[in-house]
Amino acid sequence: MKMEHRIQAPRAGEVTRLHYSVGDRVDMGTTLVEIGD
Repeated sequence: MKMEHRIQAPRAGEVTRLHYSVGDRVDMGTTLVEIGD
């Protein structure tokens, strides 16, 4: 089953690091990306 979830950033910025790849399973509350200025 394919699922899609929207992710909202708490502020504007540029993604500086991705912690996971497409298809990875993560727990709720996990940091997925880092955002720089």
